[in-house]
Amino acid sequence: MDALPLAKKMVLVVGHIQLTCKNLQLSLKHVLGKYIEVDSWCVGETTNIPTELQTADLVLAATKETYALCQNYCRPLGTPVILAERALSIQGLEQLFLLEKAERAYVYGMTENQTKNTIQLLDELKLGVEFIPYYANNQVPCRKDIDFIITPGLFNFIPEQFKTVIDIGPKDIALSSLAQIINILNIPITEINSVATYYLGNIFKNVSYINHVNSQNERLYNQRDVFLDILQEAIISIDSNGKIIVFNHESERIFNLVAENVIGTKINEVFPNGELSILVNCFTDGKAVESEICQIGGKHFIVNANVARNSDGSVRLALATLYPVHAISKMETRIRNELKSKKNLARHSFASIRGNSPAIQKAVRLAKRFAESDMTVLLEGETGTGKELFAQAIHNASPRRKNPFLAVNCSALQDNLIESELFGYEDGAFTGARKGGKIGLFEEAQGGTIFLDEIGSASRIVQDRLLRAIEEHEIRRVGGTHNIDVDVRIIAATNTSLEALVDKGIFRLDLFYRLCALPISIPPLRNRKEDIPILFKNFVKLISPELKITQSVMDFLIRYSWPGNIRELQNFANYICTISEAHKEIDLDDIPSYMIKNDKALPGGPKINTGDGISKEEEIMLRVISNYSNQFCGIGFTKLYRILKKELPNITQYYVKKWLARLAQQGLVESGVRRQGSKITDSGSRFLQNL
Repeated sequence: MDALPLAKKMVLVVGHIQLTCKNLQLSLKHVLGKYIEVDSWCVGETTNIPTELQTADLVLAATKETYALCQNYCRPLGTPVILAERALSIQGLEQLFLLEKAERAYVYGMTENQTKNTIQLLDELKLGVEFIPYYANNQVPCRKDIDFIITPGLFNFIPEQFKTVIDIGPKDIALSSLAQIINILNIPITEINSVATYYLGNIFKNVSYINHVNSQNERLYNQRDVFLDILQEAIISIDSNGKIIVFNHESERIFNLVAENVIGTKINEVFPNGELSILVNCFTDGKAVESEICQIGGKHFIVNANVARNSDGSVRLALATLYPVHAISKMETRIRNELKSKKNLARHSFASIRGNSPAIQKAVRLAKRFAESDMTVLLEGETGTGKELFAQAIHNASPRRKNPFLAVNCSALQDNLIESELFGYEDGAFTGARKGGKIGLFEEAQGGTIFLDEIGSASRIVQDRLLRAIEEHEIRRVGGTHNIDVDVRIIAATNTSLEALVDKGIFRLDLFYRLCALPISIPPLRNRKEDIPILFKNFVKLISPELKITQSVMDFLIRYSWPGNIRELQNFANYICTISEAHKEIDLDDIPSYMIKNDKALPGGPKINTGDGISKEEEIMLRVISNYSNQFCGIGFTKLYRILKKELPNITQYYVKKWLARLAQQGLVESGVRRQGSKITDSGSRFLQNL
């Protein structure tokens, strides 16, 4: 593939103040960080429209005001915009206990709508307190008899006259909004389970506070039950007395028990054979348990257990999640099918294309303009330059972005199967045909984009069939009797000159003109050397973020010609991260020999000889070997390398071995014959005397 590693979707958070933006960023990264990158635009600090608004896959507005603003900007781009539903932070509820003796309290927010939203959420807690709105730029004078003011994380904005400030912390993003994001960005639906688990964890970290509020707020208690029951795992929790305090719906189903009958009962009475002693042990050990297999009632379960602690560090409760082992294989199959169903989706956007060089920026500018058109695009570039990455980015920036993207390698299509693969076939069209027939690739890409990779290697038969489909906008299945209209945009790619192939009579001239309506030349890596550090660091960061690279290695990477382009650079990054040790600094010694053997800038590369048959570096080595031969009857390789490294800082072990072999071939040293290592010969001694 001509693509970089799987790119994450880009979500842009838009809010009035930096605090809100950062809080939403952290929440999204925490629960969906595997799938998305998150940036923010604080409209209160700058009204300049960020470039990220052009490339974002989704915009999340923190308020109604920013929602309306973003809709105006995003409507022409087709970028989805959603208004973030907000919920009070579970961690902040403890602070509300300070209101027990209050009758009234102000609620502070940056805007009137934000303030009213916070009051609505507070009213649902039924705390028996009258909440009065007080927001920024509000000219209404404060009542002197009200000392309390509540704020969701805006402590620094509170006027000084208030004596008691209750900061309940920034509001969280609601589960409903996260579900929207998962749906819009095509994130695997199974992630909703881990998201709900994240919320569940927050609830149980503060269970004592929740219970306090629950005594006044049945709605919040019911909401907790909803979280518990949407999880696919069985959830069982016990208190310090070993009594069951949580037994969710999945637990009822799996163990054929009724929660109402077991809550309040000791765990060992419900499971008398000690099957869940793992929970009881959490109180004595105080340790979490991860992925332990337990047998309960003849069935095997994967069990994870964790504890919540009191302020003094003692264990307050233990909670276990149980998942049937037999369901794991079903889940894996479901995930595989889900991924398979998404094979026709383009994953990359223009944000995935890294580099600041003029050459790559020109290609990106053209691609963005061409994305708005429906004409055929021809991507020209060497193997490994990222042609499919560009094709996916063009598709995702086009009006066809919500429809399929299908990549086809033309060189892999066999002539005898080309028609059935591209255009499908009817039932009984030929021996071995699938019952009911099969749709072809053009029909599969209906309404979307089909990417014809390596179009230059397509056979004449393939070219003939493609030309007809492009010209007529219709296809006919093998064995079919009628034509089928197809609405498909073509993006083709080639790593060879189609014009040269036309001149040789290998490629059809009329097909060439059809394909190159909008040509884009993607530069090879050697023509955009200033981008090499950016790309390399990005590849390394994805695998081993703490890896350190010396400047000599970075200089080498910039000098190297990269015949395999970005794919070769990516493979090199994978190699370096694989062989490196934690916190080890990567040096020239770690570079594969095939990459450095022709590097003229490195010691040991092609050099001008001293006039006596050896290079200057080999002369230095020969003198070191001579000194140690006279004193110690020889020198080991490690010591030899260490001494040479002081005089030749850029030296590598590859060239030390290479020089030794050449000196030995000329009879100047004996290398690896004795335990002492390398030793100068009589011929070598005479050679040095004559220099």
